[in-house]
Amino acid sequence: MAEEPDYDLSDLEALQIDIPNGEYMTDFRYTIGGLICKLILEKHGQEGIWEALQSGRSEEDYFSFLGLKLGVEQEDFGDFIKAKVAALSDLNPENIYVR
Repeated sequence: MAEEPDYDLSDLEALQIDIPNGEYMTDFRYTIGGLICKLILEKHGQEGIWEALQSGRSEEDYFSFLGLKLGVEQEDFGDFIKAKVAALSDLNPENIYVR
């Protein structure tokens, strides 16, 4: 298994970390945000994306919206994201660190 830090994914401020994406670096929150957008699009279509863009700016607003649209609470967010990443079909489960 790959060794990865055990990030607390429910603390958005702590996730303001640059991760390598080839030649450049990307804020880790953008990576998680992309996955969240994919999940919302699959479940609620484009209308869900528009709602997400208008849902507010605070961490409280963010998790309130995710609770409504994806049924996930802040305290369960880390496990939710790790499970979704592990379920991606093109990733080899042998190389994924999920706690």
